[in-house]
Amino acid sequence: MSSRWISKVIEDLRRQWVADGHAASFQAINSGQCEDFAELVVDTVREQAGGDSPEIDKAQICDFFRIDPETGYAFQHGGPVDRELLLATLPDMTPPAGMSWDDLDRFVSETGIGPGLHAFVVCDGVAYDSEAPQGVSSIFDLPFFERFMEKNGYSPPDQHRRR
Repeated sequence: MSSRWISKVIEDLRRQWVADGHAASFQAINSGQCEDFAELVVDTVREQAGGDSPEIDKAQICDFFRIDPETGYAFQHGGPVDRELLLATLPDMTPPAGMSWDDLDRFVSETGIGPGLHAFVVCDGVAYDSEAPQGVSSIFDLPFFERFMEKNGYSPPDQHRRR
């Protein structure tokens, strides 16, 4: 299974969702329907691949938060990010341009990022959603997170996007 094939599955499904009236646009899928869409993508890829399915799953940023030493559970809102876990899943992931990992942890903490914000698909070190069917190496390059970060005061030092 190639990333090109996964991209085609996502492109086909998102066109179908808009055509069937499930969402007004690809962006609208990411505004309240992203979890259902991500689950559909994962199920479709697994079904079409049969026994040759890639390791693919739905994820949220909070899946990559560190464990709270006081509770023994992952932090739910505001991170911090478990860099080892994140890099094991997305090995080419980097913080947004102009941010260090510590800056990213502060941003996540200050904005209270947590469960339910955005669901996306992860496969072979690449993150996908309805607006990024070609995939990105960093979840913060997903258009949803770019808008979220801009809305919360982050602006990249340049407009070059890492893909």
